[in-house]
Formats: sequence, C-alpha cells, structure tokens
Amino acid sequence: ATDAGVASGGAGEGGGDAVDPELAETKVGYLWKQGSGAGIGGRKNWKKRFFVLEGGVMLVYNAEESFRAGEPPDKRRRVPLHVYVLRVDSEPGHFTLIPKGEAGQSSAAAAKRTWPLRAEPSSERKTWIDAFRQHGVAGAD
Repeated sequence: ATDAGVASGGAGEGGGDAVDPELAETKVGYLWKQGSGAGIGGRKNWKKRFFVLEGGVMLVYNAEESFRAGEPPDKRRRVPLHVYVLRVDSEPGHFTLIPKGEAGQSSAAAAKRTWPLRAEPSSERKTWIDAFRQHGVAGAD
C-alpha cells in the first residue's frame, strides 16, 4: 500500500494542534471500514478500502488502482471531515469517525453516517489519526 505520510507537527492520539485542512499533506492508503448493515441481511462486514485524505475531505475507493486511474470514489463518496469527531477505540487499530451531532456537539452532521475504521497493522492507527485531525476532524474528549 502506498502511504504519502502526514504533515509534520501533528498531534498524538490524545490531543491536537489546529491545522488548516487545505494545507495538510495528502494521506493515502488502505484502511478497513465496517459496513453500515443497511444492505441485504443487515451484516456489518469489514471491507478493505483505499482512503485518500485531501484538503479536508475523505475519499473512499474500492482499490488503489481506481484512485490511480482517476476514477471517481466508491459511490461518489466525498466526505467533508470538519463535521466529524474521532473516537479512539479500545481494540488495537480501531477508531471511529462520529458525526458531530451524534457526539452532542452540533446538529450540522446529524444525518451523516458513522465510520468505524481499522488500521492494519494496528501500529498505523496513530499516523491515520494524526492525518484525520490535520484534515479537520476533532477529537472526542
């Protein structure tokens, strides 16, 4: 998997420095996302997807090849990150993006979905959390 890294000066898992998402370095690579359970059978399977964080927006692709070929994101997903907070989960590698309205902070994102994510190896979680914060996601303290 390709990993362009994150801009320097980011915060660890516990707190964050404010960074203009437009100036944050692009982060690309694979994460596992848990399905919403809205499909046939209502199963919440884990699926490996290629994620791109760019300019405060998360793009989700089925595979890196789709991104490299200039194809649109999976289901045309362009997720603005400023309306989410991040929760670090207790399981290794796991973290969740939660709409601010559901975290009790704002109703602006109440209709948006929750994104349970998993980094593999789990040691990659911190680099992803730093990148999400640099792209506008707040920490859920």
